[in-house]
Amino acid sequence: AVYMKNRGIVLSKEELLRIEKDTNNMPLYILMLANLLEASDKGYRSSIKDQCYRDVFTFLDVTFFRTFTRDDQNALLRLACFEQFDNQAISFMLEFSKKETEAFVERMLNKTSVLRRMKTGWSFEPFFKVFLERAIQKYMDYEERMQDYQKAMEFLEMQDRWLEASRFAYILQEKEKLAYFM
Repeated sequence: AVYMKNRGIVLSKEELLRIEKDTNNMPLYILMLANLLEASDKGYRSSIKDQCYRDVFTFLDVTFFRTFTRDDQNALLRLACFEQFDNQAISFMLEFSKKETEAFVERMLNKTSVLRRMKTGWSFEPFFKVFLERAIQKYMDYEERMQDYQKAMEFLEMQDRWLEASRFAYILQEKEKLAYFM
């Protein structure tokens, strides 16, 4: 409640109580804050929203993301280039065995607000995906990111998923590959 008040965000007593009770359930707290900012009819200035998001992402980084092992942190950052992925993509991108892939997915499912089940695999929860995009800027260098895009494109090519592969060809500025996919 103090955080909200200091940021000039006016909430009803009911909303404040719910948030105060949920601060130990950090993913829910963050999602509630994101929804409040986006759905607000208060017309919060973009600078207020941006500062709130920076605060929340810092909080998320320190109290949630860093609770993962270094290997899991790196794995999540490497998978962030996909909109959706399945166990095969995880195995390919991270060079995991089937058993390691299943264990990784299980660990991520045990941490709430990271993965959500899709018809053909997994995707990151929307707010966590935004967090990962910001974390990539902080933790990964450009060459690492481009290697991940290259590897993701290769995987999608092998799966005959040309449209998705073309997205990575475009990002990588690989005009020959892009022409081939189209």
